[in-house]
Amino acid sequence: MNSRTVRRGEAGFTLAELLVVVVIIGLTAAVFVPNMGAFFRAYRIRGAADQLSGHMRTARQIAVTQRLPVTFTINASPANTYSFSYTIPGKPTTTQTFNVVKHVTVTNTPTGPLAFTINTNGTIANPTMPDDQNPTSNFVVLASGIGSGVTDRYTLTFTVAGKVGVKFVR
Repeated sequence: MNSRTVRRGEAGFTLAELLVVVVIIGLTAAVFVPNMGAFFRAYRIRGAADQLSGHMRTARQIAVTQRLPVTFTINASPANTYSFSYTIPGKPTTTQTFNVVKHVTVTNTPTGPLAFTINTNGTIANPTMPDDQNPTSNFVVLASGIGSGVTDRYTLTFTVAGKVGVKFVR
């Protein structure tokens, strides 16, 4: 047989081979697609915790660099908002308010709006007590169900020195 001749019976895939590949893809999708929803819900609450802790650090940075006291207020669910405000002498008070994403529950201890006062040297006038590892007061918890009865919780704290703590519990 000459090298230029191609057999027609050897080109392509058989129906059985194609069906095996389709079944493998289907089984893989059946396993991974339901987990993607939980992954995105977990990502959403992690993003909310990262954003809140970042804004806490930003408020502290403003207090230190501008040499102004800053008030950081967290409003629990159903409001699900937080804000920080400061006043530059001779100007109106600047307030920046942010919303926590839907499906994330915000709780404070004590209940009600929780306000931290950040001093000009970066210390906190009413820090998390007794400390950021074992908080009993002046802390906030973000929680969201991610599926199958599993809830992700992030506890955010402020130490006396102005350190922002974030603790994850599933």
